[in-house]
Amino acid sequence: GGLRLGWIVLLVGILTAGPAWAGSLRIQGANRVAPSTLALRVGEPPDTWTEGDIRRAGNAVEEGYREAGYPAARVAHELQGDTLVLHVDEGRIGRIAIRGVGALKQLTMRDNIRLDDGVLYQPELEMQLEQLRKLPRVRAVAWEVVKGDDAVRGPDGKPTRAQILQVTVSLVEDTGLYWAAGVDPTWGTMGRIGWRGVDLAADRDRLQLYASLGLPL
Repeated sequence: GGLRLGWIVLLVGILTAGPAWAGSLRIQGANRVAPSTLALRVGEPPDTWTEGDIRRAGNAVEEGYREAGYPAARVAHELQGDTLVLHVDEGRIGRIAIRGVGALKQLTMRDNIRLDDGVLYQPELEMQLEQLRKLPRVRAVAWEVVKGDDAVRGPDGKPTRAQILQVTVSLVEDTGLYWAAGVDPTWGTMGRIGWRGVDLAADRDRLQLYASLGLPL
């Protein structure tokens, strides 16, 4: 009697415990944010991963990285049986593009932006851009991450498009009255006064729109 009751209790326990092949989660490539922290954001894995579950899991991991200061992080997924594998790209930048200034300043500014292991960490980037904002004639500096045309290997090993850190620099417009002197082939020495318009480019590659009036000296 007692032995028989024990077998019945064991059988009931197995039937109510659910299948041993219930879904699981594995996160790969996460170094700057602990995988255990990311798994908590995803929550308990379902027995079977649906497309909606997979999308929510990937979004949860990306959101965790954004809150930690990595806005360019992205996640690719792979379903291995009942196990969801999330491959994390922590925000690797393919190249840095500087807009709004001439070629010489582009090189100088690009050298002042350093990404640890090529990964974009926003607090560090903001400190570096703050130094650029202090340069002469610089009015504002903005940045965004865009996708380029270059094909690279994604976090899951499949081809994807490289991410570009695009920094746009706005310069103070070089406008106002000016005075210059020169030699005119007909009138001899001439003074020139005028109004210089908007600076369309930067550095020495500058196109200035201006009107002027020649005055004999």
